Amino acid sequence: MIKKLSFPLKLTGFVAVLLCQQATAQVEPAARTLAAEVTTKIGGASTLRVTATHQIDPRIGVGSKIEKGPLQITVRRPNLFYAIQSAGEATRELAYDGKSLCLIQPGLQCYALEPLKAGS
Repeated sequence: MIKKLSFPLKLTGFVAVLLCQQATAQVEPAARTLAAEVTTKIGGASTLRVTATHQIDPRIGVGSKIEKGPLQITVRRPNLFYAIQSAGEATRELAYDGKSLCLIQPGLQCYALEPLKAGS
């Protein structure tokens, strides 16, 4: 049995379609220029190191302590990745060597190691 959609439900669907169309709007020219400049500058680098701050939107309501300490991320081409967030007992490390992915929490003496073949 097929049910007929009510007007409020039809209106909601119409608004959702309009919002999705707006979300796929064109990228601003300034953003394209910046992306091209960054690509030119770091495109040939074999190793990239970045320090970032990890924050979770409080509206999500996650009671995690992941906002402690900056993230230090190192990527080495072609398939090496290492990230650490130093936060005392809550320190976490993530490493990938092109063959295995390893998650380590030294303070808890906990780790996980999984084979993961590189795709690129």
